[in-house]
Amino acid sequence: MRYLLLVVLLLTSCRRDTGSLETVERLTLLSNEEFEKDSLPNDALTINSVSLDDDGNLTFDVSHSGGCQEHVYGLYWEPVLAKTDPPTIEFYLSHEANGDACEAWLNKTITVDISSVLGWAMDTSGEFTFRLAFHYPPDWQQYETVLFWTAPD
Repeated sequence: MRYLLLVVLLLTSCRRDTGSLETVERLTLLSNEEFEKDSLPNDALTINSVSLDDDGNLTFDVSHSGGCQEHVYGLYWEPVLAKTDPPTIEFYLSHEANGDACEAWLNKTITVDISSVLGWAMDTSGEFTFRLAFHYPPDWQQYETVLFWTAPD
């Protein structure tokens, strides 16, 4: 009986599944002209979707394994506007799993205010449509989307 109880405790110590999205606290956009992407936390995650609201709030729906440790996310941007059509803004989404070896598949919603970056890009390029390139771990893969944004009055 003791062995059965121990096994049950071990099996219930990690969450196995989360059917609904969990909202992560709003992140602060981190801008550093000299950050090294190789020094950013790069535990694996999947970007499922990206959206941008009228106020410049960027929302990521992401998934990754875990459930036993607190996960930490960061969004970094390079203050360089690539001269593509439309102009491209590069971001790096970091993920620190803190050694979480649990295998539950977690869905998270991450929100970041990027209105200052979009305002800077509009002033720099005069454009209202931008390609946002998000590099994400583990190998800094790229997820791209084209979004239209008009600065609020």
